[in-house]
Amino acid sequence: DSLIDCNFFSAKALKVSLYSCASISLSASFILFLEINQQFEAAIGLVEKDLLDQAEEACNRILETSPRHDQTINLLGGIHHKRGDFTEAIQLWKKVL
Repeated sequence: DSLIDCNFFSAKALKVSLYSCASISLSASFILFLEINQQFEAAIGLVEKDLLDQAEEACNRILETSPRHDQTINLLGGIHHKRGDFTEAIQLWKKVL
């Protein structure tokens, strides 16, 4: 498997491009990347709707699969911050620094 700077690509745009090419064989790790980014976008949507409990659950599911997904850890810190749990928010944000 070759490494790709996944932060460079929009997951939605990349999925559309890749799925439209039936002959492309995707590696399992790349498919996992696409799935995690789709879950992450869903978690952001839940935060935007102020559904913080559901957003936290979504983040925790992502972190079960990808414990070092910095964007998810950052979002989880934001969820705790919105709830006023500043100590937990800071601890999470320190993990991504």
